[in-house]
Amino acid sequence: MANTLSIDEIEPQFGVDRTGFTFKHNGAFFRAINDNAIPHVRKLLASGLIQRLIEEDLFPETSETTLTLDLSQANVALRDLP
Repeated sequence: MANTLSIDEIEPQFGVDRTGFTFKHNGAFFRAINDNAIPHVRKLLASGLIQRLIEEDLFPETSETTLTLDLSQANVALRDLP
């Protein structure tokens, strides 16, 4: 079962793009992935590319979690990027 966080439980960070945005929760950094980008991100993770970049210190430690965000009460809108 997924652990759902509300917007009040996170600290949004700078870093918004087509794939999603970064946030902090309980002292750890996370990247929220937009629903339409999940298949692409999972493909990248499965390909081994991300792991190789991590091993070369070119990408932060990364793994999929069961966290989800409930943004229904958010008072901000993320604009669509071209």
